[in-house]
Amino acid sequence: MENSSVLDLYCFFEKDNIVLLYSGRFNDYVLVNSTDLIKNYVDDELTFEKYKNKMIFLMIESFQNIIRYAEINETNKTELLNKLFITRKTDNEIYVTTSNIIENYQKDKIIEKIKKVNEKDNVELKELFLEVLTNRQFSEKGGAGLGFIEMSRKTKAKLDYGFDKINSELSHFYFLTKMKPFDTKSENKEMTIDDCRNIHKKVSDSDVLLLLKNDFSEQTTTSALMMIEENLKTFEKKYQKIAFHIIVEVLQNVSKHSARINKKRHAMLIITKDKRGLKVSTGNLIEKKEVGKFKSMLTELKSMSKNELSLKYITKLVDEESEIIGGIGFIDIAREAKDFDFDFIDFNENYSFFVFSIIIEI
Repeated sequence: MENSSVLDLYCFFEKDNIVLLYSGRFNDYVLVNSTDLIKNYVDDELTFEKYKNKMIFLMIESFQNIIRYAEINETNKTELLNKLFITRKTDNEIYVTTSNIIENYQKDKIIEKIKKVNEKDNVELKELFLEVLTNRQFSEKGGAGLGFIEMSRKTKAKLDYGFDKINSELSHFYFLTKMKPFDTKSENKEMTIDDCRNIHKKVSDSDVLLLLKNDFSEQTTTSALMMIEENLKTFEKKYQKIAFHIIVEVLQNVSKHSARINKKRHAMLIITKDKRGLKVSTGNLIEKKEVGKFKSMLTELKSMSKNELSLKYITKLVDEESEIIGGIGFIDIAREAKDFDFDFIDFNENYSFFVFSIIIEI
């Protein structure tokens, strides 16, 4: 992913308080940690406390829908975009959206279920829910739309969806739920199914595994690391340890050096698949007065050999007064990573956008 693409994604999600975009392994372990991540963030926002359980329910049900309806046809795998799960929270809206592959014979059944839900008000939805339970209308795919019914009831909003045909057998299924807890007018553009399509295309083209935008508190960072660790299990154990160590250092640097605006850090982590392994990119706002120090330090590290970096690392470890800009974290990353890159892009009159990326060869 190019540095400009990191900035583009940051700008798209700039007004969001938190964004979790995931396109990796889908299992219960990842689900638990993704909901923990959001839960820990919402715990710090008292205005959203009463909506936390509804938000978590939407995440769980949407995540399970990916597994419930996804059918990967191995012979057509090169044509397919990855499955995608997104949770977004702005000041006044909550969005949970998914994209996955379905077989075309499923399309009409899904449309029928969603249309039936969208036609009803909350009282009628409760009656429909009880009717489905009473009549035991279940199938091997999980039920007769109970999840759709409950999502509509909890959000008090219509369910949005779309399909893009891939070939005679398969289609992309896009699904979007929205919740607006407060009646106050929002300055943010409301998310649409077309936005889901555009985001999906952009992250698939770049082979994005994980995107996280938030304040990178200790609690949310821990949950993100657990999700990352689960995806590293596909690699050999010796590479898992190295990759995890580097990613921890990268996140610590983001937490330490991101500018605080209104008491919150403004930063983004993006992990993409690369032909050499994984590419880890971070983007965060930094005060312009700090750019020169960071640029000088990183330029020096980039020019140093492995032996020179090791010596500098040891020197820093024994230097009790060593608190120069960048600290030991960037040195450690430079020692472990085969290659790293950085850029400082003008953002506004007070801040630059600092992009830092490394390749982890696996």
